[in-house]
Amino acid sequence: MHHKIKNIIFGITAFMLLLFVSIFIDNMKSQDALRLDINYLEAENKRLKAERDAVYEELENKDKDKLKLFEDLVISVIEVESGGNPNAENEGCNGLMQIKGGSFNPNENVEAGSKILATLIAKSVNEADAEATAEDILHRSLTAYNRGWAGANRYKAATGTFTSGYSNKILDRLWNKK
Repeated sequence: MHHKIKNIIFGITAFMLLLFVSIFIDNMKSQDALRLDINYLEAENKRLKAERDAVYEELENKDKDKLKLFEDLVISVIEVESGGNPNAENEGCNGLMQIKGGSFNPNENVEAGSKILATLIAKSVNEADAEATAEDILHRSLTAYNRGWAGANRYKAATGTFTSGYSNKILDRLWNKK
């Protein structure tokens, strides 16, 4: 009987050892899988971060390009409106950007004129038809800057276009800056 107990204990011990080894191996496999998952996630995170950074850089460059284009547009308006003379006066319009009742202070005048121009561009974009190009929008905005919004609409009604000698003169200067 003593021999039977020994065999039973040996069998239980062997079974426990096999069970322990089996659990240990499964655990190692899980840890390897976990390591692989972590490595994959780290690599995927780096890839996504690089993609995000590239998109941000592209957007930042587009914003810089838009800002440069707007700066060049403002300079072109100044060249046509006042020839760069901050003391220019014409028909009640004053300063570099010839603002009606505007300041002769160059900074204030350019700030006011830039705001007016940006507002007209935004309004032109909002009211543009589906076929309108960026150049069409600029022509409308510039004609409105020169004649007022209602004046630009009357001009189009009379001529069939927003393109005017004034807008052509400014856009010719703008495109020659490029």
